[in-house]
Order: sequence, then C-alpha cells, then structure tokens
Amino acid sequence: MEKADLMAGTIELGDSNRWDVPSWAFNFVLDYLVRRLDGEPIAQELREVDEENVGFLNLGEFEPTVRMQVLSLIHDGLVVDAEQRLPEDLPGRAGGIARLNELAELAGAGLRS
Repeated sequence: MEKADLMAGTIELGDSNRWDVPSWAFNFVLDYLVRRLDGEPIAQELREVDEENVGFLNLGEFEPTVRMQVLSLIHDGLVVDAEQRLPEDLPGRAGGIARLNELAELAGAGLRS
C-alpha cells in the first residue's frame, strides 16, 4: 500500500454532515469544483486547498450563496462528471463512483435543509 492510499480527505457540508474519503476522491471533487467554478473567487480558494494538500474543506465556512452553489454543483453534476472522466477499465471504478454518489446525496440533503 502506498502512502497516498493511506491519506484521506474530509468535506464538511456545513450541516453536521461529513464525507471522509481517500485522498484521490477528495482531490477529484476539488478538481471538479475548480473546473466548474473557474473565474469565480472561490475557485482560487479551492485550488489552494488542493495545492497545499490540506485534505479538509468546510463548506459551512463559505458565504451561504456560495455554499448553495457548490452543493448544487456537487449534487447535479459530480457523478456524471466521474462517469465521463474515470476510465472504464479503472480498477475500483464502480466503488469510486459510489463513493462520489454518497457526497452527491449529502449535497442534495444540504440543499433541502
């Protein structure tokens, strides 16, 4: 097992929901958000979290409108993006997409709360 496999990331959705995952999934979500939010001020903050390997993102610290925008992006497009970008022959692909779907569902719950 490589060191990268042992590292983890956490996203707090700001409503007592946490998503704890391997670093690859955390980084995939950050990359997705940075690409979708390119040109928005929040994109630079997300890049810094990714580049500094912080491994933690608290959406509850965002302004409410930004938090809702991020939750919407995760809920509406993260899984579709993963299905398109992750290679079909990637070992563990189905399980990885299932993990990303967990976050999408949590984001949906955050939008409804």
